[in-house]
Amino acid sequence: MTAMTRRGFVKGAALTPLAFSPLALGQPAPTSTSEKFDIVIAGAGHNSLITAAYLAKAGYRCLVLEGRPIVGGGVKTAELTLKGFRHDTCSSAHQFLFDNPMLRDKELNLEAYGLEYIFPDPVFHMPFADGTSITQWRDPERTITEFAKFSKKDATSYRKMMEEYESVKPILEAVTYTPIGFGKPLNDRLADHPKGKIWQRRLAMSHWEIVRANFEDDHCRSFMLCAPWGNMPPENPVTGRSAYSTFNQQRTSRPLPKGGSGKLSAKQPGALIQNFVDEVTRSKFRIAKPRLLSRLLVDELERIRQTGSPYSPQTDLSKVVQGTAEKIIREANA
Repeated sequence: MTAMTRRGFVKGAALTPLAFSPLALGQPAPTSTSEKFDIVIAGAGHNSLITAAYLAKAGYRCLVLEGRPIVGGGVKTAELTLKGFRHDTCSSAHQFLFDNPMLRDKELNLEAYGLEYIFPDPVFHMPFADGTSITQWRDPERTITEFAKFSKKDATSYRKMMEEYESVKPILEAVTYTPIGFGKPLNDRLADHPKGKIWQRRLAMSHWEIVRANFEDDHCRSFMLCAPWGNMPPENPVTGRSAYSTFNQQRTSRPLPKGGSGKLSAKQPGALIQNFVDEVTRSKFRIAKPRLLSRLLVDELERIRQTGSPYSPQTDLSKVVQGTAEKIIREANA
C-alpha cells in the first residue's frame, strides 16, 4: 500500500471539485447532488468564513462544513442563561480586526450588511488591591495623566513608546497581513526604518523585559502587562511586540459589535459574510451541517487500509473525498 502524507491529503482534498450539494443551516435538504464546488472548508469559524468569502469573491465555488448549530467559532453570541439574554461565548472586543484590511479598507464591505461597532470610552479600567486604579481613555492625554498619578517617568515612557510604535506600526501591519511569499520579510522591511535594528532587538525580547525597562511603578507595569492580556506568557522570548499592544486599543478602543460578537459571522439577514458572498458575487457559497467530514474521511481511509485496497494519493484521493461527500449527502437526506 502506498503511504499517503498529510500534505498529499490536504492538497487532494482542497483542490478536488466535489460533486454534491450542501445542507444549508436552517434550510430544507437539497434533493440534487449535481452542484459542484471548487473548495470545501471544514469548520465555520470566523477565520474560515472570511477565507471562504475571499475565495468566493475571487470566483471559486465554496462549501463550508460546520457540525455545530451556530456558526462563528470564536465569535458567537447565544442565549446561555435566560431567554432573551444573549452572551458572547468567546471573544467580545474586536480591536485587532480594525487593523485588518477586511475592515480597515472595507474589502468585504460588511458595514453595508448591518455590521456596526460601538467604541467604548473609557477603553480599559484596571483596579488594584490598594484601592487605586488606572483608566485608559481614547484621549491619549487623559491616559497619560492616569500614569502620572503613579510616576511622572512612567507617564513620559507611555507617550514615548506610543510615538515610537506609531512609526513602525505600518511595517508590522504590512507583514502581518501579507501572505508569506508575497512581500518582503520583516527584517528586510525594518532595514529601511531608521531604527530598524533597535526594533529587531525589541521584537526578540520578552514582553516583560520591555515593560520592566520602561516603567518603574508596579501599577503601571501591571497595566502594560495585562491591558490587553496577551496570548503568550509575558516572560517568553520574542513576545516583545505584545508590550505595544496597549497602543492598538489606545487608537481604536476595544470595538464591540452592536448586538453581540456573533454579528460578525451569524447567518441571518444583514449579517454578513454569507450575505456578502451570495448577493454581491456570483460565486456559490453555502454552509452545510453534516457529520464531520474529517471523521468520515478517516473512517473511509481506515476501511481502505483494512481491506488492503491499493490506492495512490495522486490518483485516488479525489475519489475517496468525493465518495465520502456523497455519503454525507445520503445521510443528510435520509
